[in-house]
Amino acid sequence: RGLGDVYKRQVLVGFRPHWMQPANDGQVSAIVADASPVVATTKVSLGDDPNGDEVEIASPGRGHRRGDRLSLRMEQVVLFHPLSGERLG
Repeated sequence: RGLGDVYKRQVLVGFRPHWMQPANDGQVSAIVADASPVVATTKVSLGDDPNGDEVEIASPGRGHRRGDRLSLRMEQVVLFHPLSGERLG
């Protein structure tokens, strides 16, 4: 079931970078858009489109390079109404 099935409408999904981690069993696919060996974050495009929406995730101790495909585990999300911005649940 998708989020739309649960709420019967569109929702906005919010998360903090440290709530998403690279993981072998992750639910979200992503492509590395930019990685820096200096900081413990990596910018990724969500899904299979390298030009898709970019987000920054926590990636301590990882040596990711641009174009690498990742699987991400979401530890937590916050849902919002798409028009009012009101937090759901």
